[in-house]
Amino acid sequence: MALDMSQIERIRDLRALGYSPSEIRRETGYSYPTIRKYLAIDDFSPKRPGARTGRPSLLDGLEGDIEEMLESDRHCYHKQRHTARRVYDRLVAEKGYAGSYSTVQRKVREMRRAMRQPAKDGYVRLHWEPGTMQVDFGQADFDYAFGGSADGDRVRMHFLSMSFPYSNDARCEVFGDEKDVCVCQGLQDAFDMIGGVPRVVVLDNATEAGRRWHDVVTESKLFRRFRLHYGFEARFCNPNSGNEKGNVENKVGFIRRNYILMPILIAPSAPTHDADGTNAVAPTAPTYFRQSHQRGYALPAQQNRQEGARLEERNIMGELNMYRQLGLKPNFSEIGRRYGLDRHTVARYWNEGGDVDDGRCNRPSGFDAHSALIAEKAAMPGATKKAVHEYLLHRCGGRRMPGYNAFTHYCRRHDIAFDGGGRPEPHPRYETPPGRQLQFDWKEDLRMTSRRGEAFEFSVFSATLGCSRMHRFVYSKGRTRDELLSCWLPPAISFYGGVPEEWVTDNMSAIVTFDGRRRVKSDRVLRFAREAGFELCLCKPGTPETKGKDESANRFLNRLSVYDGDFEDEADLVGIIAHIEARSNAEPNETTGLPPAALFMREKEYLRPVGNMGLLEQMVGDVRTQVVPSTMLVRAAGRERSVPRRCIGRKAKVIVMPGGQIRVTVAGELVAVHDASQGAGRFNYTEGHYAEALEGKARYSDSDIEEAARENLRLLDGMGGLDG
Repeated sequence: MALDMSQIERIRDLRALGYSPSEIRRETGYSYPTIRKYLAIDDFSPKRPGARTGRPSLLDGLEGDIEEMLESDRHCYHKQRHTARRVYDRLVAEKGYAGSYSTVQRKVREMRRAMRQPAKDGYVRLHWEPGTMQVDFGQADFDYAFGGSADGDRVRMHFLSMSFPYSNDARCEVFGDEKDVCVCQGLQDAFDMIGGVPRVVVLDNATEAGRRWHDVVTESKLFRRFRLHYGFEARFCNPNSGNEKGNVENKVGFIRRNYILMPILIAPSAPTHDADGTNAVAPTAPTYFRQSHQRGYALPAQQNRQEGARLEERNIMGELNMYRQLGLKPNFSEIGRRYGLDRHTVARYWNEGGDVDDGRCNRPSGFDAHSALIAEKAAMPGATKKAVHEYLLHRCGGRRMPGYNAFTHYCRRHDIAFDGGGRPEPHPRYETPPGRQLQFDWKEDLRMTSRRGEAFEFSVFSATLGCSRMHRFVYSKGRTRDELLSCWLPPAISFYGGVPEEWVTDNMSAIVTFDGRRRVKSDRVLRFAREAGFELCLCKPGTPETKGKDESANRFLNRLSVYDGDFEDEADLVGIIAHIEARSNAEPNETTGLPPAALFMREKEYLRPVGNMGLLEQMVGDVRTQVVPSTMLVRAAGRERSVPRRCIGRKAKVIVMPGGQIRVTVAGELVAVHDASQGAGRFNYTEGHYAEALEGKARYSDSDIEEAARENLRLLDGMGGLDG
């Protein structure tokens, strides 16, 4: 009898709980041989499919030709080697091959693996708007005719490839280097050739035009002036991310493989050419290129200059600074004729030098409309610049709000001081391998007030993985042993999808009691850790830096302070904590340089599998799974308790803790907490849940919902009750 995985799991779970095969048979109805068979299996990995039988191929007899091509590539410049497409084209032209390209591609891949030449990775195709240009340098060998020589000397030179991904049009120019001067000269020649300026120019980090490190972009002074002169936007790719400008990357290879496959002879008098050297590469879609060109800007000489003399001054200063970078003295008379100025005026610009004020310093800031709110939040105890900026992004503007660097500049310019506390003590960094360690602690004794004046006293369970720094924040009303275990399962363990080898924390009272000077760990907590598959480690007293990664994570929870008096109810407060958690996992970490969520995808593979979930849930408390009905009530401890309206129709886990607390979770999210000692009636709604149920009812207006909820709960008091 073949069983599916859920049935097999049921058999093995019963066995783990101590059931005998006879009891399992009575419980499930399966036969003894079936039960014994699935209990004896140790490896449930799927079997690999068998190898396909070989069939004759049209490539039979041509493997030697392919191997000869690939072997010849060992002695060529690595960027001028055969691709699978080039091998296919040669087989068709030279050997009359009549098979498909995919067959050749597979054969080339197999032979490359045998020769230890791995194939390239694949990337998703990106969509580009008209008016976008991509720029990159390539290298190739040229026979350069020095002094008019007929043969020339072979030199490796650099060609600047400029492509328009929307139309697939391209331009190319050869240089002796990859300096910012070469980039500016190549772009200027391309702008003059196409008669316009693209709106966006995408570059990588290989040139001296600029560098990008995470969100920080540093441009060379020459390229910055060149960009301001022509008025386009420059975007720099991330390091080692050529796929972000795949069109020009492919164009560089296409030019090198199809037009510079063999070194070509060039003369010093003609160092530049189109993409093919002979104007053979025409735009593949002229109509698309015209659309792309129409979405660009006009050349500076054709613009309707609204700034008049100021724009003309910037243009002259930009050109003069290009000469300064080259170490050359310009022809003042020739520049004066082009700009309609006297040569003495141009000479004055040259002698004065310096930057030109472009008027941006007087522009209004995106934070001006929120200046009073910024000052109010900055004065709150514990508020930091980052916390206030995250609050503005969350509440006031989203992506339309300026970035954090602009916010710090705004605060400095307006002398806005923050009460964010002193500088932390220095401690050496300590790293752990993936899957080794998780650090956890409480952010305790928090007190916040809602818009209605209701006070909330709570704590936040904080957990951080040691390698990826993946954070988990869980709202909790207390810090008892029951609440600690309910934060471990399901919120933390289900969130991570596994358990690290060791869990590090301090001497919290939920885990440790003191017998004189000796620390005694709770038997219940140790039994849970043993069944879950991890080791519980305690820090030395007075050394919080032992779990410094989780201590450092508390700076994210400090962002809660700016929400004081600016949330509706407990559900809104839990949502704010979830928002802070998501943001903390999306921001690049200062040590790793990557967001924790990105590194977690690697560390997750090293986590240990969780032990018996059913047994762990029973160790946390009495667990029952129920589908929430339309009455929004779940049964626990002999009475029915309310949950939020969004839980209707979904499966909820109701956990009754030994201490009397009732916790309801849906899909790992804590949605309601009740006290079993409160609510003497059969039906126990919280006022907030009942008011939520009345929303949208035609007979109640928005202003009457709260009063109607209280009146209905008073009527229910005889048969049910109001909890909390």
